[in-house]
Amino acid sequence: MNKSIFSTRFKKCYQDKGWTQDRVAMELNVSIDTIENNML
Repeated sequence: MNKSIFSTRFKKCYQDKGWTQDRVAMELNVSIDTIENNML
């Protein structure tokens, strides 16, 4: 699966749960920059 498809699906999943990028970063124990840079 290419990065674009994964990013789109992943973003939809966390948004459907009502989560923000900040919440995802916290739950995954990564920086917000990691989430932002990989959700292009």
